Amino acid sequence: MALSRRESFGVAIIEAGAARRPVVVSDAGGLPEVTLNNKTGLVVRRENPQAAADAIEQLVLNPELRLQMGEAGKQHVNENYSWDACIKIMERVFEKL
Repeated sequence: MALSRRESFGVAIIEAGAARRPVVVSDAGGLPEVTLNNKTGLVVRRENPQAAADAIEQLVLNPELRLQMGEAGKQHVNENYSWDACIKIMERVFEKL
């Protein structure tokens, strides 16, 4: 869970995804960039405690949803943030230059 008012990048959220954990994040900074809303986790409006509580409750009460989001999070991290994925991105950048 990361319910920040401001956030540059969600490294902890990527780590949670790698560990197959669904997340609840605010819509601040880079958090929604690394969270696929309703797929790898839930994105709520910042400074909205009720929305955060509702999202947490949704995950607590639905083990199947937690498992689905956890697996999707692992896949998202592998495809976009693994060493191999990052190297491929950098190679494409260098090729363009």
